[in-house]
Amino acid sequence: MHETRREQSKDILLTNVQYYTTVGNEEENILDLIDVPKVNGCVLEVPCWRQRLFSSCYTMEGTENLSEDVFHKRHARLEIDERRRKRWDVQRIREQRQLEKLRQRERRNNAGEDSEELYSLWPTSDDVGAVDISPMLPVAAFGYNIPKFPDSKPIEFSLPWIGSEKTLNNTTSRLRHNSAKRAST
Repeated sequence: MHETRREQSKDILLTNVQYYTTVGNEEENILDLIDVPKVNGCVLEVPCWRQRLFSSCYTMEGTENLSEDVFHKRHARLEIDERRRKRWDVQRIREQRQLEKLRQRERRNNAGEDSEELYSLWPTSDDVGAVDISPMLPVAAFGYNIPKFPDSKPIEFSLPWIGSEKTLNNTTSRLRHNSAKRAST
């Protein structure tokens, strides 16, 4: 088994730098990468609140126009919005019923076929045959190992998010220069 592993490792690109890959739930890995800065020994920052007093739009205090026209104008727009929302709700319910009928019809048509649904492209943990502990990691993209390049001389490979500030600054300035050049042409 080790012979086949070594033979396979000759054909794929390897690195000794550890890097993150998203296996399973992507949000968990992203949350592990986030550094939470500590401020004065506390992590939680609470916003300050203040009260602002607004004066009434009427010039005379305590007076308000209570005529029927004012009440009608005040509620007419809200009533129109409510009717529109009810119409949309009825339309959504109708669409949901229609979709459910289509799903039932498809289930009946596919009842004879016994096919498992694919929930993930990653292999299941039951399929693991061995665990290989090695100082070198295969470089993978989109779940597949990257093959070695056909050149006979070794190639320098680096991950863009792992590197010095100088490398990152050179890359961003080069990208800005190229985008400015494209915009001018």
